[in-house]
Amino acid sequence: MNEHLEINVGGDPTAIGEAKDAIEAFCARRSLPEGITLRLSLAVDELLANVLNHGGAETGAVPDIRLRVRLEHDQLVTELSDSGQPFNPLDAPPPEFELDLDDKPIGGLGIHLVRQLMDDMQYRREGAYNRVTLRQRLSPAA
Repeated sequence: MNEHLEINVGGDPTAIGEAKDAIEAFCARRSLPEGITLRLSLAVDELLANVLNHGGAETGAVPDIRLRVRLEHDQLVTELSDSGQPFNPLDAPPPEFELDLDDKPIGGLGIHLVRQLMDDMQYRREGAYNRVTLRQRLSPAA
């Protein structure tokens, strides 16, 4: 059985649904807990939408997006690479929940949500690519 999944999302917004379906099938074939699958699917949806909406905003270019999911020891590891403009999601400020609804800026909740859903989130810029690595423990933390 193949221990990893690789998807070239390209820059097509309809590919988000296809990527989520492939992730769900990958997790189901490995009998991973439904909660892990749902959290990963939601996190990937948020990150892909961010890249598609903002990754080429300054240049008008459609970013190349690649997704890789693998099992590594007791973790599910997901790597998202995109050729969009440099953006470190870990530098995004936390949402200001205490503000009135009218005073809140638009956006910013997706990255916060991803950080809450995952056990670990890392970012690095390699050449022309942003690389985000997500980790989920498959067993409870000791």
